[in-house]
Amino acid sequence: MVFSFPLSFAFEPRARAGVFALLLLILPLALLSQEPASANEGSVPANAESPLPGGEAREEIAVEAPAETATPADGDPHAVTYLKLCSGCHTIGGGALTGPDLLPSTQWPREDLRVAVERMEVNVGPMTDEEVDGLTDLLKAPDVLQRLDGAREQRIEEMAATLEPGNPVVGQRLFFGERRFLNGGIACFACHAAAGRGGNMAVDLTTVHQRLGQQSVMSATEQPAFPMMKAAYGAKPVTPQEAAHLAAFFEQTVAQIQPGSQPPPSNEGLGLVHAGAGGFFIAVLAGVLLLARTRRAGVRSRLIRDSYRR
Repeated sequence: MVFSFPLSFAFEPRARAGVFALLLLILPLALLSQEPASANEGSVPANAESPLPGGEAREEIAVEAPAETATPADGDPHAVTYLKLCSGCHTIGGGALTGPDLLPSTQWPREDLRVAVERMEVNVGPMTDEEVDGLTDLLKAPDVLQRLDGAREQRIEEMAATLEPGNPVVGQRLFFGERRFLNGGIACFACHAAAGRGGNMAVDLTTVHQRLGQQSVMSATEQPAFPMMKAAYGAKPVTPQEAAHLAAFFEQTVAQIQPGSQPPPSNEGLGLVHAGAGGFFIAVLAGVLLLARTRRAGVRSRLIRDSYRR
């Protein structure tokens, strides 16, 4: 700050004293005008969250909150593995399917149970040690059923977000070969029957939805564990959307059965038996004709040899 005064005024003692007094008054006022700004920079607003003990602010805890709210299903991959590999053949307390009920095995010693789980690689394919140990621990867990229910609900939510609802009409056409599978797999009715139609080389699937449920039916369809199905669909898998259509069809076949009644017999299965018997008869007839022709040729050759000898 620069002040200009007449030269004669600057050298007067009273004038110099007045100037000094004015400066002493201005400087404190200037310093006071800067203190509120510096105080605001270091202060906490009235509506701000107060620091927690230990000097940690609440904002730091808010950043870590998502990790604390993770759902149990997200951290339970072994339950998901069970649904994919095991639920198509086994239940836990729901009775035997194509494989035995696993409820008694949950009481086995852990090492014996692990050996049994590892043997299932014959049906489901190679598993890592982590998967074998995880399935063993899952079966030994007291809350195994609750964990599987959570994994099923998560899977259903994922399917609802990514797949269209299953269409029973489309599923019926896929089952009976009226619509081709996207990857070229064979139609289901070549081996299975449903609602009175289909083959008898494998189990009737009329009540499969009632016995297994939506998720297990889809898992067994997408990732079959049976040797014949693995050979047929290993390189030509059923898509998740096609599995949803088939599951909807199986749900409908159950609804068509009257309470207390049995699934209708498969006419196509009887037709396959008749076709097999007819084929066997034709093969036997062809063998008889071939044998008669061979014997006739042998008699003719012997007559020709005898005539040359004479």
